[in-house]
Amino acid sequence: MPHDPHLDDARKRIEAAYSPALFRDAGERLVAQLADHLQAVQASGKDVLPWRPPQENIARARQSLDEALSPDCPRDQLAARFAELAETMLSRGHNLHDPRYIGHQVPASLPVGGLFDAIGSVTNQVMAVYDMGPWATAAEWAMVERLGQRIGWPLGAFSGLATHGGSLANLTALLTARNVSLEDSWEKGISRRAPVLVVHSDAHYSVARSAGILGIGSENVVRVELDQRRRMDPQRLDERLGQLRRQGRPIVAVSACACATPTGAFDPLAEIAEVCRRHQVWLHVDAAHGGAALFSPRHRHLLAGLDRAESVVWDAHKMLFVPALCAFVLYRDRAHRFETFRQDAPYLFDPAAPGLAEYDSGLRTIECT
Repeated sequence: MPHDPHLDDARKRIEAAYSPALFRDAGERLVAQLADHLQAVQASGKDVLPWRPPQENIARARQSLDEALSPDCPRDQLAARFAELAETMLSRGHNLHDPRYIGHQVPASLPVGGLFDAIGSVTNQVMAVYDMGPWATAAEWAMVERLGQRIGWPLGAFSGLATHGGSLANLTALLTARNVSLEDSWEKGISRRAPVLVVHSDAHYSVARSAGILGIGSENVVRVELDQRRRMDPQRLDERLGQLRRQGRPIVAVSACACATPTGAFDPLAEIAEVCRRHQVWLHVDAAHGGAALFSPRHRHLLAGLDRAESVVWDAHKMLFVPALCAFVLYRDRAHRFETFRQDAPYLFDPAAPGLAEYDSGLRTIECT
């Protein structure tokens, strides 16, 4: 076979890309860069948002892709190139760790949390089945237990999982609600009389999106009137549910807020839960923003009644200060954990070892990897 110089170049690039020595050099530079960046930002030594027009940043990103290095490039030059790219990212991003930052509803993540993120990224721990990410699965399992207990549910009675963000968490929980509330909807669809999703009038847009994705349709999202504090009015909810029942409309769920994204209003969950109990309707609570109030003796009363919800969404990447994306879907009844999906994938999920299904998150989440 004739010698192919392109294969030599490819081999050198692969060896460099997987070099532990290069990783050490680049990593040490990056940690120093990040520490210096945090120190400067926390001292308000930089602009909170170093604004540049989108096209300028896109042009710079394209330029970075075109700046290829030779496969024979020395290791220190490769590490220096990595440091240049890291500095570009730091200098062109917004600075959440600046004490003056109040721009968006995301927190300054705990820096050490970013290092844990790096472990998962470098070792590529995925969680569709237990043996693909045994420690990551264990960590998720333990966190679900702690959050469910914080809600007030007894250990062993509830279940849950992590997702990439609250929007995906809402979709997952509402898919479960649809499958439980509308029997055979997973297999046969929802072609019969159009079901409805009853929501807080200021519900996050991901709830309406979920209705579209799930085949409910945005026109069948029923928004309940609010009280003077922009909370869902339990009396109005009671009237709406009664009206829908009399019309014979299937109800997928009631989606309450704790708290509403635009206003910070916490719905009166205990009263809403009682209304849902009387009408035998699934109560879902979007606590993406406000779930962390359960850790506050001063503010946890805002979530009184959350323990009566069938499903709860809680974003850890908001007031728990972990890096995005990290959200949780929690089910009060652990029997609902496998209602989200009903599929057969024997190449992943071993029917000969059904006990391990408890730890195979691919059975319960929209995501696989």
